[in-house]
Amino acid sequence: MLGAWRSGRMPHAWLVGGPRGIGKATLAYRFARFVLAQGQGTASLPGMPADSLEIPVSAPVFRRVAAGSHADLLSLEPGMLHPETNKPTQDIVVGHVRRAIDFLLKTAAEGGWRVVVIDEAEAMNRSAANALLKILEEPPSNCLLLLVSHNPGRLLPTIRSRCRLLTLQPLAPSDVDALLAELRPTLDASERQILVELANGSIGRALELADSGGGELFREVDGLLGRLPDLDVPAAHAFTDRFVRAGEGADAGFRMVMELIADWIERRLTTGRIAGPLWFDARDRVRRLAGLADGLNLDRKQVLLGALLAVQRAAAAAVRPR
Repeated sequence: MLGAWRSGRMPHAWLVGGPRGIGKATLAYRFARFVLAQGQGTASLPGMPADSLEIPVSAPVFRRVAAGSHADLLSLEPGMLHPETNKPTQDIVVGHVRRAIDFLLKTAAEGGWRVVVIDEAEAMNRSAANALLKILEEPPSNCLLLLVSHNPGRLLPTIRSRCRLLTLQPLAPSDVDALLAELRPTLDASERQILVELANGSIGRALELADSGGGELFREVDGLLGRLPDLDVPAAHAFTDRFVRAGEGADAGFRMVMELIADWIERRLTTGRIAGPLWFDARDRVRRLAGLADGLNLDRKQVLLGALLAVQRAAAAAVRPR
């Protein structure tokens, strides 16, 4: 990004892709601060390194971007109020994108650049994506679009082709461990180790697991599945009963335990403790069930039991005489 800026051939749109929770949005907002500061003619702010995108925390542009109050920065993300119904929406709808287009077509309030950050860009519905395509095809001068996506493949090919792609990689385990030690200092080393292994290079996921008792929950999953192909059915029923009640906490717990069941299989596939297509099928089935549960309003207890039984069947088949 810094190289593109210095070259004088700055792309008007960037697509920042990579796994969830590794810092994509953090990078996008850092770049937005850098561009907005440059646009104000403040490239030589005291303490601003010449070889990075860093802006001093004391700089007014840093504080205003952090507060969401910079006049030349607009952010779109799922959960915003619908322009017509005024209710939160899970999608980024066409009205949100039209607002961004109007914003980019105006003259910058501070005489520099106008910047739009679209976080979870794959959440744009079809109409919103088509509307965005128009501004990508004919961008105004001194405007910058930063699209953050956990799954760039879900975006229209025509959108991807008009953006400079920047793919970020998962963090190294040592980096996740160091960040956990800094951000959650009460965790002991053994707990951090479990969370680091489950995080798959995502500090965002590690923090979510740390704050939701994910380490202990994974130990419970391991206790249920560790003796496969034998499955303690009464214990499995008691375990799944905890996640069938309505409420935000139960919703988050249900999604987490489904992820942890898939993680339990994934870890053993990665380390070679299990192998074979049946295990891959079981892992994929658990992930599909997790995705279908909310969309189809399925009975969560049955979904969880179905996930556990899918793993049991794979284990039973693996030890069956051939």
